[in-house]
Amino acid sequence: MILPRWNLLHILQFSTLFWYCSSIRFPYYSPDAYPDSERDFSLCRMPWRSLVCDPNEILSEEGLLQLDRSTKFILNKTKCPCASYDSPMGYCTKETGYSISIAVLDSIYVESSELVIKERLERIFPEALRRKQSRGQCDDDILIVLAVKNRIVATSVGSVARRKLNYEIVDKVTELAKFRYFDDGDYARGLNLMVEIFGKVLAGENYLEVLPSKVERLYFYKLKNLFPSWPIWLTFLVLVGIPAIVVLIVLITALIISLRKYLRITRYGYQSGNPDEPTDELTETSLTSSLNSS
Repeated sequence: MILPRWNLLHILQFSTLFWYCSSIRFPYYSPDAYPDSERDFSLCRMPWRSLVCDPNEILSEEGLLQLDRSTKFILNKTKCPCASYDSPMGYCTKETGYSISIAVLDSIYVESSELVIKERLERIFPEALRRKQSRGQCDDDILIVLAVKNRIVATSVGSVARRKLNYEIVDKVTELAKFRYFDDGDYARGLNLMVEIFGKVLAGENYLEVLPSKVERLYFYKLKNLFPSWPIWLTFLVLVGIPAIVVLIVLITALIISLRKYLRITRYGYQSGNPDEPTDELTETSLTSSLNSS
């Protein structure tokens, strides 16, 4: 059957419109509009189904693939945590364990009529998107959201996953990733650090060894705020070098004063006063010499 010409034109127009709409990159997203990386993975810049999505092209291709490997490694390494008393939320249907999804976007959509503070936005968007994607088996999934223009790095943790990955750990790891990588714009490495530490926690491994040492904490939490654009070695060089230089100047000054005092005593036989004014000892010697000559 041959379709009329005007029908073919309409089909072509609708096909072009559909292709354009499917390839558009929004400057901001709401939880409902954000693409699903397990279904619309091409919109997330992934070549296959993944737990990582970056529709605004913020991360490099290498960074995306590394995050994809890290999240899948944790999914296959850990075991399903669903217990019998978690049956109202679901039960284990797969051999895989915890799923950590990552949503990267330029900014989060907020209606102009809403007065949403940043803290509320950090809580609402990740929670709504995690529940929409529903990638856990019994509310055991985790979602990390990075909104660059909103300067938000937030994590939503399901109630079952929260038994191991509590909010205190999440906050510490997020703060560490911010100071190490996010503040310098290295988003891929910051997200990968969070995924790796979360994976250690969920697998029951020792994650404290990954956290920074006391010296590193001093730098990242205190000193870096004072010198945000300086490397760590330069910061410590300045903080140690300036006091050392001051002490050296004081010692050199004291040495010069002592040497001058010593030279004055040796040359003129006095300790203070004008070099042209002899001491009492010199005056007495002169008088004795005068009497003897007389």
